[in-house]
Amino acid sequence: MTQKIIYLVCALATLLMVKLFPQAPNFSPAIALCLLSGWMFTMPTAMLLPLTAIISTDILMGYSNPLLYLAYAAICLAPKAYKKFSAFHGFITVVNGSFLFFIISNFGVWFSSGMYPKTGAGLYECYLMAMPFFRNTFSSTIVYGAIFTAVVVGAKKLVSIKPAGRLS
Repeated sequence: MTQKIIYLVCALATLLMVKLFPQAPNFSPAIALCLLSGWMFTMPTAMLLPLTAIISTDILMGYSNPLLYLAYAAICLAPKAYKKFSAFHGFITVVNGSFLFFIISNFGVWFSSGMYPKTGAGLYECYLMAMPFFRNTFSSTIVYGAIFTAVVVGAKKLVSIKPAGRLS
């Protein structure tokens, strides 16, 4: 239980810090948090912890988009396709998570914004116009994913180190 509380507090703090300070569009730790949660926890915790953090910070910031929450929920499931974490599997989930977010979020823009005609050509145009934002989505997922993985691995190593000498 303590690990879940620590995760949730760290996720909330990370999301709030990023949302309060200027950043590049779509450069966010949210996808990396969803993937990390998917690797660390069993269901439904793997989905509930990041969604709680994301929705809570969105409420505090006065923002809400239910279709994005669907995308984040789906991203939490991506690591469940693998039995064990490896660098390769981690990278594949980063790629899949970024693409999944791009597809779902921009489908929502096409469907609900009125900026594009409700045709195949309108959907194509929507995805085409969103391409510049994908670079930041993918980059942020790699950067934050690497940071979060390093922190988790480092914390596990620190906890497993036994004191030397008389303290052991």
